[in-house]
Amino acid sequence: MQSEDSGAANRISLFGGFRIENETAGPLRLTGKRGPAIIAYLARCPGMAATRERLADLLWGDSDAEHSRNSLRQALSVLRQDLAREGVDLIHSSGELIALRPELVQVDVEKFETGLSARSAQELAKALANYTGPFLDGLYLGSNTFDDWITSERDRLLGRAIESFEKLARLVDPDAGLILADRILTMEPTREESYRLKMELLLACGQRDRAIRTYEACRSMLKKEFGVEAGPETRALWQSLLLAADDASNVQSTNGVPSSQRLGRPSISVADFVNLTGKQGDDFFAKGLVQDITTALSGVADYVVLAALPPEKSGPGEEAKTPGILRARYML
Repeated sequence: MQSEDSGAANRISLFGGFRIENETAGPLRLTGKRGPAIIAYLARCPGMAATRERLADLLWGDSDAEHSRNSLRQALSVLRQDLAREGVDLIHSSGELIALRPELVQVDVEKFETGLSARSAQELAKALANYTGPFLDGLYLGSNTFDDWITSERDRLLGRAIESFEKLARLVDPDAGLILADRILTMEPTREESYRLKMELLLACGQRDRAIRTYEACRSMLKKEFGVEAGPETRALWQSLLLAADDASNVQSTNGVPSSQRLGRPSISVADFVNLTGKQGDDFFAKGLVQDITTALSGVADYVVLAALPPEKSGPGEEAKTPGILRARYML
């Protein structure tokens, strides 16, 4: 007979290490590593169910079939005892299937992945709040099959988190975006796209010197880790930063024509799209279009692609001004 507590919601956390908490009993303590491993794997399976054979091979792949099945029976017995001690009935079996009770659990990874389709900054931030660290951080069994599964899921979820944090950084204001950019670089210090994002956000905040230093840090990292130079889009952004930082007398000729044009290479810039819907989520879509077009143009050696800069702030009653040194010959 189930206790009254068995119907309570159970929160399973797989990010930042394994944790399971019952809303009535609080954190649940499980014996050893096999119990958490079984719950974690079932929580990620379709229907939260798997066959006995699959679980035995996953957790005891180095043993023969008989020994692995016996080990699974023992691990399930210990797991059920641990849960029953707290009045929680979470595991059920039907023939060859072992399953969690989906109606009784909430899994942070599921909430994370479901919420990544959000278009508003607030909804996306809520989904990303579930990502509190690497998937099943610190859980290591010494079983090649299980440990390989953890590594694969950890890398996949990290990639999704980074892409979504970058998306959020472009939806919020530049100062908040910079905080997110630094977090992304902490999560994955060797991602060139994240350095470029930080450069763009620093530029939007008027911190061109820091943006240039960020490029140098990116270039140094790529050389050290991979033995390669920065990609064309990153170099194009860096070039526009240098043009912005140069003194106007050194950059322009007497008739006001930029040096890039005097050298015979026409400069081109992509104007921002106007969001006519008024929806904040569409701002990111519009910025993405500009970035995609800029990326494509950066691969054409006949052009110098200038990144668009934010208008300089003016005094009350004055119009914002864009630095003249960044005027491109052609504007799309």
